[in-house]
Amino acid sequence: MYFSSLLHHLFFQSDYNKKEIQAYKQYRNQKRG
Repeated sequence: MYFSSLLHHLFFQSDYNKKEIQAYKQYRNQKRG
């Protein structure tokens, strides 16, 4: 139970990080253009 919860947390974090990176890239592009 604990392990699966930990695994879920890791997946959630990586997914959140991907969204953060996408938003940051869009922000940089808007600032340049």
